[in-house]
Amino acid sequence: MTRHKKWLAGLLALCITGLLASCGGGGDDSNQPNINPEPKPGQLTPASDAQPNVNYEPKPGQLPDNQPNINYEPKPGQLPADNRPNVNSVPKIDSPSLSLMAATPDIRGYPLTWTIWPNRNISVCWEMDGGTFNATQADRALVQNAATSTWQAVSLVRFEGWGICDDSAPPLPQTLRISVQDVNPHTKGLGKNLNNYPAGMVLNFTFGNFSTSYCQANSQNHANCVSWITVHEFGHALGFAHEQNRPDTPPSCQEPAQGSNGDELFGPWDIDSVMNYCNPNWNGRGKLSQVDMEMARSFYGNPNPPPPPPPTAPAPTTTAAFLSPILSLVLD
Repeated sequence: MTRHKKWLAGLLALCITGLLASCGGGGDDSNQPNINPEPKPGQLTPASDAQPNVNYEPKPGQLPDNQPNINYEPKPGQLPADNRPNVNSVPKIDSPSLSLMAATPDIRGYPLTWTIWPNRNISVCWEMDGGTFNATQADRALVQNAATSTWQAVSLVRFEGWGICDDSAPPLPQTLRISVQDVNPHTKGLGKNLNNYPAGMVLNFTFGNFSTSYCQANSQNHANCVSWITVHEFGHALGFAHEQNRPDTPPSCQEPAQGSNGDELFGPWDIDSVMNYCNPNWNGRGKLSQVDMEMARSFYGNPNPPPPPPPTAPAPTTTAAFLSPILSLVLD
């Protein structure tokens, strides 16, 4: 190669190196500000799209049949024999719902999806006077603990307030009203259908006319009944129908459908659900199944979502790597 070519190659390399340095290329740009560019034509949302998201009126067949979701009395074998408090345990790996869940990860039970509350913060109030409110403090604490340690603990739903319903004040936008009566516990619908509905949920604290023999036997049984019923009824309050109402309920479950139906099926039928009358444990003894937990997270958010994968950093471009093909052309 002639001296002229060598001189030209060296000059070209110096020029390109200076150009890269002035533009920040090939060097460390970590100290450069990340400036958000102005939007380009077509990137902005047109004015016609800035419309509120208005919920549509229900179509035929979507409305509930207005049957109350009545809690059933426990049957022989569904109650614990030793009357000890129910302690949550890790489900066995051979549990039917868990083995099916491994094959079908998107399991959520039987929700009536259009009744899911639009906001995750739900106010709860008691329809009672001040004297009754004070006299039922222990039972009300059981209800609040049962709801918050199950459905609230596994999702982002938040049950707030828990005071006396104030009918003199404007109603809050999302409120579940609870009445206490000596009848079969029930809700008068599912999900947001209960919003500010008088006595939308009815619970029982005395058990004079419902499951008397077990619930009145001793204080532990009484606490079990209040807690386990609460978990079931709050499942209805979140928009979840009875599991045995599903059309794919197996013949082995002889419990008739009761109350409002869901409108979507997700995954296989779950015998362990607290919403299933065929659960061998009455109201699941207040313990959510794995499917119940997934259902709550699916519709009301996961408090512990899996972390996103770390971003893949692009390989750095060095000055030598950039100049190599150019120099090879010049030198050739």
